[in-house]
Order: sequence, then C-alpha cells, then structure tokens
Amino acid sequence: MAQPSRRLTRVRRLLVLSALAAVFPTAAAQAARPLELGLTDNAFQASDDATRNLWLDRAKDSRADVVLLGAVWPQIAPSTRPPDFNPADPGDPAYRWEMLDAAVRAASARGLTVMISIYQAPGWAEGADHPGTAGGGTWRPDPTEIANFSRALAARYSGSFADPANPAVALPAVRRWQLWAEPNLTNLMPQWEGKSPVSPHHYRAMLNAFYGAMKSVSTANLVVTGGTGPYGDPSGVGRMRPLRFWRELLCLRGRRLRRTECPAPAHFDVLAHHPINAGPPRRSALNASDVTTPDVHKLRRVVRRAVRVGTALPQRRKQLWATEFWWQSRPPDPNGVSARRHARFLQEALYLLWRQRVETAIWFQIRDPATIDTGSSFETGLFFQDGAPKLAYRAFRFPFVTEAIGKRRQARVRAWGKAPSPGSVVIQTKRRGRWRNLKRIRAGGNKVFLASLRLRRPATLRAIAGGESSLPWHQR
Repeated sequence: MAQPSRRLTRVRRLLVLSALAAVFPTAAAQAARPLELGLTDNAFQASDDATRNLWLDRAKDSRADVVLLGAVWPQIAPSTRPPDFNPADPGDPAYRWEMLDAAVRAASARGLTVMISIYQAPGWAEGADHPGTAGGGTWRPDPTEIANFSRALAARYSGSFADPANPAVALPAVRRWQLWAEPNLTNLMPQWEGKSPVSPHHYRAMLNAFYGAMKSVSTANLVVTGGTGPYGDPSGVGRMRPLRFWRELLCLRGRRLRRTECPAPAHFDVLAHHPINAGPPRRSALNASDVTTPDVHKLRRVVRRAVRVGTALPQRRKQLWATEFWWQSRPPDPNGVSARRHARFLQEALYLLWRQRVETAIWFQIRDPATIDTGSSFETGLFFQDGAPKLAYRAFRFPFVTEAIGKRRQARVRAWGKAPSPGSVVIQTKRRGRWRNLKRIRAGGNKVFLASLRLRRPATLRAIAGGESSLPWHQR
C-alpha cells in the first residue's frame, strides 16, 4: 500500500506545480511578452521637410517602433462645409491632406509603424448650442460626421489610394487608428449634466461610428479608444475620473462591476490610457478612481469584465496601451526632475506598464519646445531643443530596470529590459570600481529580456548587448 500512496502524492504534486505554472508563468514565458515603444511629437508633422525628416530620423535612431501622428480634423476639413462636399471621399478637393500625407510617407519610409489619432471637430460637425465655456471642436461631435471623416481617412491610407505626389504608387497603409485624446477631460464636452455623466455615453456613440467606418474599409484596421487622462474631479465638477468614465461607457456599475442596461455596447480593439504621474512612477493615485502608472491593472479588470458580459465588443481580448506618458526634466524646466531621475522614471514606468501587460507605450515627446514656459509648455523630450540628447534618450533606446523581491539585503532581484537587438545580454554588477559579469541571458525576437539574480543590496547593475551598455541602475 505504501508505493501507490507515494505515487499518488507525486501525481498530486505534479498537478499543483502545473496549476502554479499556469498562474505564475516562468521567467522565459514572461520575457516572451513584447513591449512596443512609441513616440509622439508635433515635429513629426512639421510643415518643412528638414524639421520633419530630422526628428523622424531621431525617432528611428531612438529605436521607437511606433510614431503617433495627429489628424486634426479642422485643419484637414474645410472650415465651412461646401454644398457639394462629400466628407467620406478621400479625394474631395475641399480636404487638405498635404501635411499628413508627408508625415505618413516619411515615417513609413523609415520603417516606423504609423498610428493616427483623430481629434477636434470642425464647427459644422459639432452639436447645437455650443456654449462659450467649451473649447473649439469639443462640443458633442456628430457621430455621423465622425464616421464620414474616418471613412475618408481609412480609404486614403488603405494602401491602395494613389499618392498625389506620385500617382504611380499608393500612399502607405495605416492600420492603427485612435479616436480623440482624453475624452474624460474638457477635450470632450459636456462632461456632466448636473452630477450625471454625459461624456462616456456620447463618446460611446462616437466610438461605435468610428469603429464601423474603419472596419468597413478594412477589417485589418485596429481601433484604439481615446487615451483617458489619469486624474479627475468630484462628480459634476470638470474632469471625470478615468475609472468612472470607463465604467459608465462599458455599462458597469460599482466596485463589483455589475452589468447595467446597454442598448449599444462599445466596439473597439484596444483600450488606451495616459498613465501620467504627478510624482515617481510607483506612486499610485490618491483617489481610487484615478489611474496612474501602477494603477493600470484596474483598467484591465474593468475591460475584462465588459468583454465577459458583452458590453465591450467584439467579445475577445482587448489590448491595453499607454498612448501618452512623460515627465519634465530639469534642465530646462526648473520645476522638472533631474536628468538622472528623468531617465530612471522613464525606464521604471516602462517596466511597470509591461508588468501589467501593457503592449504599447508611447512617450511624449522627442524634443523640448523652442520656448520654455513652465505654465504651458512641456519639457519632456528625449532631446533638448538644440538637438543634444538627454540621459532619457539612452534610457529609451536600451531600458534596463531591476527590482528587489523581498526586503532582505541578500535577496532575489528581477532584472528586466529591452535590448537593442535579439541575442545575448550580459548583466553586470559594479564591485570595487570595476564592472563584473553576473549573468548571461538571451533576449528573444521581441528584444525583451527577464532574469532572476541573487545578490547583496545595495548594488549597481547594467546590461550589455551588442557592444552597447544600458544606463547603470542603482538597486537599493
């Protein structure tokens, strides 16, 4: 009887280990998860070729996978609607596509994946009774007109529309499309009627019109929601908190996310958010309905529930993207963080987002603005205005982060990064002023790597790949 008992114990142990493996993937399995890096900046759509090409070249050199361009609707569409205007026709002569065409053409030629975000509405596509308190292009944008403009955009960048600059070839294909920026803020008005939410319900109608138009041109088009802003205000006052916005939009109520009546469920492929921190990247928002970098997992819980109960369609897994994150640096902004902290925050945010299964993270912006105004400008670039790189440039090109697991000084440390290319990565530690090899691992095809180390803290570490070094990471 003893032998069968031991055999049964072994079987049970194997079953337990299999269950644990399903819940806690191995390091190799986790490392296989990709993280795309992106950049967004008005310089990519500059009116002069030299500026546009310079900064797209820098984006490529920074190892960005994606560039996010803006299709500012009032700048492309006529300011007043002509009587014979066909807004769904990408070749209608009233449209002004030249600057967007040039940016799409130039980015695609460099092998960068192009994503286009639509925002603002021309006056003739806004709702009636526009109050003076609402910004231009924000007041109840007409879903039917959004569908028309979206259909024109998708058709123009379908990969089969003749390039006006060279009719013998087609304009490049674009497959990633985003509707609006921060629809839980004053970019979409009204947010409230009294204390009742308005913006999530109107945005759902906009999103469904957008989805239908994009998919009618090509089912390969990927529909990305507007990235929600990280912070909001109390009910009925100004901005809507992002979790409140998504629960309302996805017809879910309360902490238990109970399904409510939902006659027109939201259609999209990717849920986007802007996990911008007012402090360090590990600092959670004070309000439970706000979402900063370490809080992104809350959004995943909401969207998973919506898919399960049929209020997010199609009923399949939704990707989660961070379509804007940043910190301002000192210099040039006297209120920004130091150059070293700027670089450290960027890398740590990438790791925290990856750990929460974010698949694409887009940094705003590639270079600082020409004029520094700490009240309105953003000194967030990887480069200074004069073109000199910041430490953040090296951090973006080769991010490397370590994290202690446990509180003991002699403890396990997780090392994560994205190498310049697939292949061998050597992790080194600095001892007595010299760098010494600690562990050799491999980065897979997506260049992401993950390793488990044992060392005594505090420690200084770095990664070496392809003859290139990451910035040193100080593990406390």
